[in-house]
Amino acid sequence: KDYTLQSFNAQGDIGTLNTIVETVSSDPPDIIFTATTPVIQAVSKKIDDIPVFFATVADPVIAGIGTDFSQHLPNVTGISTMSAFDEMIKTIKLMMPQCKSLGTIYCPVEANSVAYEKYLKRSASKQGITLVSVPANNTTDVADAALSLVNSEIDAVCQLSDNLTGATFPYIIQSAKNKDLPYFSFAQSQADKGAVLTIARDYRQAGADAVLLSEKFMRGTPVKELPFQYVNKTLISINKSLAKKYNLHLSPEILRIADKVIE
Repeated sequence: KDYTLQSFNAQGDIGTLNTIVETVSSDPPDIIFTATTPVIQAVSKKIDDIPVFFATVADPVIAGIGTDFSQHLPNVTGISTMSAFDEMIKTIKLMMPQCKSLGTIYCPVEANSVAYEKYLKRSASKQGITLVSVPANNTTDVADAALSLVNSEIDAVCQLSDNLTGATFPYIIQSAKNKDLPYFSFAQSQADKGAVLTIARDYRQAGADAVLLSEKFMRGTPVKELPFQYVNKTLISINKSLAKKYNLHLSPEILRIADKVIE
């Protein structure tokens, strides 16, 4: 009603993405919204005179958009959807008090994945848990990486969220199931596909948050004075039947904080 919205989709192709950025810059809109890290990276390198608001970017600092949440490119700000690592590890510890070691697969060629592996390891260490990390560079590596992971000395799999494992997670879930290991995830869609627990950022909310942030600019606040923000909603799902299967502790407190309980 109030705005004209024109959408572009590169369908995962970097060449197409660069062409889209050129098209947008040649016929500039009043505001640009972006989703995903590769898009904001491409836009921020070529466009410096149009306000840009991003959503669903895991770590904007790692993405090169700023040195911290307050010091960033003058025309770019937005919403970080960094996973809730501390919350996940604390919940796993409540469900598995004797847990000493977790496993995950990460992708060395994805900057966000490398950063997430570091953050997950740090959160696990705070709770006295060791993180076993196995690298996988492409889809053909994931099956072997999953077998290697579950044959390590781990008590459960806690799979971080990245592009590679997001597309190949069934291999990891099946490998964990074959070894009778509970599987925890940061992707909500995996809650009814074999994960005992998912703690996931609400990406729909991230889009809404980006728009709310842009309203501050529309009312007169310069983009450079708008710090990055974390998405303000996290969704917790628990698969009750799988928790019982693996003899995990489900206290009333844990069930109470869940947004969805799968019976």
